[in-house]
Amino acid sequence: MKEVILTVGPQGAGKTTFCEKIIQAHPEIKYISRDAILVEMYDVSPHMLGSDECELGLAKMYDELQRELEEPGDTRIIIDCWCATKKERKAIIERIKFFDEGTHTIGAWHFITPEEKYLEWWEVKYGPAWTMTVAMNTFAYRQYADKIEHSEGFNFIKEINLLKPPCFVHLFTPLVTDEEIPIRY
Repeated sequence: MKEVILTVGPQGAGKTTFCEKIIQAHPEIKYISRDAILVEMYDVSPHMLGSDECELGLAKMYDELQRELEEPGDTRIIIDCWCATKKERKAIIERIKFFDEGTHTIGAWHFITPEEKYLEWWEVKYGPAWTMTVAMNTFAYRQYADKIEHSEGFNFIKEINLLKPPCFVHLFTPLVTDEEIPIRY
């Protein structure tokens, strides 16, 4: 059985940090990050790129996803991508189903960390200029983001607030382990 998780939430809400902690604890989980792909391709922050560059990064992300889905056996894959709109999520879900009809579970991690908290984290980590950029992107995200729903093709949706991080076992459907591994920040 294959399980694919999409991250959903505004820039700066902790999606990548959270995913990296999961991967550190469970390196058997495959991790595909569109931001990491864009940094590798252009050697600049993805937030400084235009839509053409982001589309090329998305195409490379799909190539990596296809390679992972074509591998035999059970696997979990996390796709760390912005996924703000139903249209964006639908495109990814359709690709998952096209690449591997045997994918049994598609889930979403919806990051709901309060904006004021993650902006505070950005201020401490990167300073006021980046915090302003994240705040503007969050405002834009809130203007066009669609409510995430099971009817989009998700088997499950987990809300994640990094102020109350969940245990590992509660993030996935049962596949490999039932161990309770708290995620610490």
